[in-house]
Amino acid sequence: EAAMGADILLHFSHRNTKGVMTSKLTEYLASQRPVLSVPGDGDVVDRFLEECGIGQAIKEASDIAGWIESKLHSWETGVICSNVNTPKEQISQYSRCEQAFRLAGFLDDLPKNKF
Repeated sequence: EAAMGADILLHFSHRNTKGVMTSKLTEYLASQRPVLSVPGDGDVVDRFLEECGIGQAIKEASDIAGWIESKLHSWETGVICSNVNTPKEQISQYSRCEQAFRLAGFLDDLPKNKF
């Protein structure tokens, strides 16, 4: 996958969309590459990036430029900046297999719940 060969991954987020996290972020998590989310959603996307330690949500253009510059400087000096060290247990909880398992459990419980 292309994400595995990237040094930085870009994610577009939206401040007026609360509670929406695309599967793209879990794919990015699995690639173990730094993620820049612009401008951040101030909600679940920002928390996900922080909790998993895979990137940052940045709103201001000067801060975005500074973040990219720091990654470029690391690359120019030979420091490998493309690997993120998220624990495998944390990554696995967002895997498609785990998510399918959770969905199946939810669906199994539906007849027990009264709406």
